[in-house]
Amino acid sequence: MFAALRNRTITVETHELRVARGVFDPVSQLSGEAFARALPDVLDELDIGHQRVLDLGTGAGLLAAIMIDLGAEVTATDIDPRATRCARHNLGPEADVRLGDLFEPVIGERFDLIVANPPYEIGAGDPRYTSPDLLERLALEWPSYGDHLLLGHPADDEPTLAELGFDLHRVRVIPTSGDALGLYVGGLR
Repeated sequence: MFAALRNRTITVETHELRVARGVFDPVSQLSGEAFARALPDVLDELDIGHQRVLDLGTGAGLLAAIMIDLGAEVTATDIDPRATRCARHNLGPEADVRLGDLFEPVIGERFDLIVANPPYEIGAGDPRYTSPDLLERLALEWPSYGDHLLLGHPADDEPTLAELGFDLHRVRVIPTSGDALGLYVGGLR
């Protein structure tokens, strides 16, 4: 079934991922690849736990793959069944990939770290495949599920995060050929 959905194959670092049509492409959308390349160094600098990680909105599974490389036990979720099929194919048995909206698939669970690089065009997409209130819900709910949050968001839109109630600190701005990506961490003491 996956072969019929395959749109293209991307390579980031040592990872070759298949990305189905309609699934967030971390290379062409710039932010996913930038986040993935920075992730090991950022975690090392922050010295935060990442034994048990939730990749929220995994898409094709790139951030989950990087976390697996770092030795984490990874749960990856996405609201889009096409994305969960991609992630299952790309990650194999090394990650627990689940279908569902935001934290719905992990109710009652807790993680050392939540990584998320949500689409920037929140609300514009098909509600079957994106949560129109994703950032609002993420700001309210993430502390119930994780010790830390590492969020990718456009660096020039930082005020939006504060308006939504996030208590985050910007730890990195990564230039891309498009909008610069900000990496923000929550849960620092």
